[in-house]
Amino acid sequence: MTSAIGKRSERRAAFTLIELTLVLALLIVAVGIGAPMLGRTSRALVVESEAHRVVALIERARSEALARAAPTRAWLDPDARRGGWETLPGFDDEAAGGTTLRLRDDVECRVSAAAASAPAAATSAGGITLAEFGPDGEIADGAAAVAVSGARGERATVRLAADGWTFAVTSGEAEATASGR
Repeated sequence: MTSAIGKRSERRAAFTLIELTLVLALLIVAVGIGAPMLGRTSRALVVESEAHRVVALIERARSEALARAAPTRAWLDPDARRGGWETLPGFDDEAAGGTTLRLRDDVECRVSAAAASAPAAATSAGGITLAEFGPDGEIADGAAAVAVSGARGERATVRLAADGWTFAVTSGEAEATASGR
């Protein structure tokens, strides 16, 4: 009779210390290469998110124009880092307006004129008009484009889409459209 203890030497499959060290080194190299790329992606998302907030502000102004049946404009003051909407002065005794957007400190916004020949108009709130909406929600005289940029060159642009109703956020090759009709 032979004892099972000591006679049986089964070898279990396992990783050696050298194999584990090699895999760990490869993981460290992969993370070292991938981490800066993730940082760039997150900064680009911040810029794109700010551009979408500008689109939301413009759409809020359109909603207010429809709700109040009064001409309304969306404005942005890049120097004061704020934006909002207001009903046009003189149209209604109860002129309304609201500052609904506070721009992030780590992005820069530049507003271009709505028409190539006309300078960007200032509002009573001190900002630059992004878009004016009639009581029916239609855009009165075109809309300004807003360029949003980050500290390291990330860019997104908000402009009126080709359909004349929605606003598009363009960053690089991608384009997203907000507020369908």
